[in-house]
Amino acid sequence: MSETKKKMGRPTTDPKTHVARLRLSDNEKAKLDECCTLSGMSITDVLKLGIDMVHQKYSK
Repeated sequence: MSETKKKMGRPTTDPKTHVARLRLSDNEKAKLDECCTLSGMSITDVLKLGIDMVHQKYSK
């Protein structure tokens, strides 16, 4: 009689259910690390900001 329980955690209106992976060259990784250091942002936040910037540029 085992019941399936929902995963506990903070409720959200925008769940993150997709995962994306990418491969980077040493040069690209160094640039990403530099962006993180200079901005104080995480890798995830820098990548999400980049997605938003490219989307904004091309959706005009």
